[in-house]
Amino acid sequence: MKKALQFITNKFLNKQLGLRVRLFNILAMAGILVSSGAATLALITDAGAEAAPFCYLSTLLAIGLLYYSYRSGKYQLCYMITVIAVFLVVFPIVFITGGGFRGSMPLYFIFAVIFTAFMLDGKKMFVMAGIELSVYTGLCFFAYFFPQYIIWYKAEWNIVIDIVVGLIAVSVALGATMYFQFRVYDEQQRELEKAREQLAAENIALEQINRLKTEFLGNVSHELKTPLTVMSGYAQTTKQLAQNSDTLEGSEVSRRMTLISSEAERLSLMVGQVLDVTRMEEGRMVMEPVRCYTDEIIHTAVETHYPILNKNQNRLDIRIESGLPAVHADPARISQVIVNLISNAVRFTVNGLITVSARREGPHILVCVSDTGVGIAAERLPHIFERYSQKQKSGGGQDTGTGLGLYICKHIVEQHGGAIWIDSEEGRGTSMFFTLPVL
Repeated sequence: MKKALQFITNKFLNKQLGLRVRLFNILAMAGILVSSGAATLALITDAGAEAAPFCYLSTLLAIGLLYYSYRSGKYQLCYMITVIAVFLVVFPIVFITGGGFRGSMPLYFIFAVIFTAFMLDGKKMFVMAGIELSVYTGLCFFAYFFPQYIIWYKAEWNIVIDIVVGLIAVSVALGATMYFQFRVYDEQQRELEKAREQLAAENIALEQINRLKTEFLGNVSHELKTPLTVMSGYAQTTKQLAQNSDTLEGSEVSRRMTLISSEAERLSLMVGQVLDVTRMEEGRMVMEPVRCYTDEIIHTAVETHYPILNKNQNRLDIRIESGLPAVHADPARISQVIVNLISNAVRFTVNGLITVSARREGPHILVCVSDTGVGIAAERLPHIFERYSQKQKSGGGQDTGTGLGLYICKHIVEQHGGAIWIDSEEGRGTSMFFTLPVL
């Protein structure tokens, strides 16, 4: 029994089916039970036995339509066949042979009109429902004026039984249909509300992303323009000095060239960050891990990017524990992390101390970049590794960069099986930590 109910639910009441399809299946199954039950009861009680064959015919027709609609999917055709064959042919015959209006058929007429209103739409519904009402009304008047053509029930008891059975059958069929329809409506309302909430959340997220991207593009445009302006200005000034002076001091040229180199390196880093985020989002950022040593990576990173790190009159202190074990990492990417962390420290520190340290902590190498700069507000800390996140104005009053650096650092470190975190207090400096597993 349980398997049969599960089969019926999966095949005929599946949520993937349309509302009218499921209603048709329910009414067809109810019609099968009602017609077969009424015919059997009529034969047993001899109440309207003449109508029993037509009730069985209605049962077979309902079974056939249910099967055909399930196999072919031509539900609209089945709706019309039901209305014409059952409601406009079988029902009038049963009315004439089964007690006329002194029985349950007026109840079935109501059932037929409601079924038509449920199943058909537009003009077809109004036309067919109007025809049904005309036919059923005409049958009642016909039975009244020409009673000799109606097979009436012989006993009051038979009338009572027929009316009670019809009342129960139609009530159950229509009640089940309305219950199912309201249940479907409630489910659809819940799904709609859930979809609205999800859409609202997505809209908020999209608005936030759009706002962040707008801010990001504005910052990037400004940040890219700044080093280009500095480079262009110093290059033009140096050129003018060289043209107007025969004795331009080498130290002045060296200073200006160092500044140009620093701004070029800064520009290169920002462009690299934008490209890295694009690679990350497309899944194209590839790590090439090899056996390497953290101390060598730190020293190489500092030496290679010294022009951009030696700014704001800060002192750079490197403290590396001797004898650190090797790690399995991509030296270029780890160097990128270290340079980014030191660059952030330089940007937010003026006339201070920046310390880069590395030591072993159990199965990991712990690298720390700390500064004595302006620090970070507590409310900013939970978002510091998010894309487009920016700290605040730097110690030197400059803008804070693209807001992508720490987001990229987090991705690189986690791809190496490590972790990255921050410890900062506004006005007292910042310490950035990350770990790498040792071999």
